[in-house]
Amino acid sequence: PPRYFSCLPGVHSSCLSALNHFNVGANPYLTGSIPPSFGNLNNLDGMWLYECNLTGTFPPQMISLPLLTVLDIGSNSYLSGTIPSNIGSMPRIQYLSFAGCGLTGTLPASILQLPAGGALVLSYNKLSGSFPLAIRNAPPSNIYLDVTCNKFCRSLPTW
Repeated sequence: PPRYFSCLPGVHSSCLSALNHFNVGANPYLTGSIPPSFGNLNNLDGMWLYECNLTGTFPPQMISLPLLTVLDIGSNSYLSGTIPSNIGSMPRIQYLSFAGCGLTGTLPASILQLPAGGALVLSYNKLSGSFPLAIRNAPPSNIYLDVTCNKFCRSLPTW
């Protein structure tokens, strides 16, 4: 079975159901993967897991957190996998960072559904392919999108 947060032994998400903020960022001794059960923390509005040594993939269950406005898992170079295709269905997200996480695959068109005024930081990954046609043809939106230092091909949207 996967190992979850070796520095937090015995802590399960059921004990944290009323939690609003969870910040363990900049903790290089925190290892293991993000528990899928964190997707049940329905009161969570901010989670900071940046600059740890997390492994595994991003649990898609976290996409459905109804109050989440900040999710920063940047600078976890041992994370892997792709950006969930339904990433745009996060209803309140304002800051979402997967920077420096070693993510692969393409950019999902659902990012167009992210709330206006937010930031999506995907820099320093291994994302590839071309921008989805839906993104290239979309009118400019009020979303900050950082995709620097990836492996995209073809041209970027001109807007």
